[in-house]
Amino acid sequence: MTCQIGGKNCGPIVFVNTSLFRCVAPAGTGQSLPVVVTVNNRFSQPANLFSYAAATVTSVAGCEGSGVATVNCSRSGGTRITVAGDNFGDAGAVVLVGGQVCQFPSHDLPDLHATLSCSLPANNRLAQTIIVVQQAGILTGNVKYI
Repeated sequence: MTCQIGGKNCGPIVFVNTSLFRCVAPAGTGQSLPVVVTVNNRFSQPANLFSYAAATVTSVAGCEGSGVATVNCSRSGGTRITVAGDNFGDAGAVVLVGGQVCQFPSHDLPDLHATLSCSLPANNRLAQTIIVVQQAGILTGNVKYI
């Protein structure tokens, strides 16, 4: 027997009884992902029953100060910032600063799902919101300022 969530294997499978099993969901992002169970080469009908948590931002660092917010960033852009939080996904997230795309994003070690860095776009406004968009298009549940 196998189980896939969004095309990725779920495992290991532990049988609870003849009609219930449990497995560890693979890392990922997305909402309403298809769950497919295979038993003896027979596939279940895909059912869009699984959703990952939205990303959350807990801190921003890179200009002056750090913690919940960072200040005095260059208005000409290019400053590299680090966004920390959870549920970013292991690749493909986009960071928006004041509605503009933060350039050259990367998921950083040691936890690809919890740390992103990118280069700020040029901007001349204060108190910009930061939004992380997961690869599957889910926005952060909260925002922080830069």
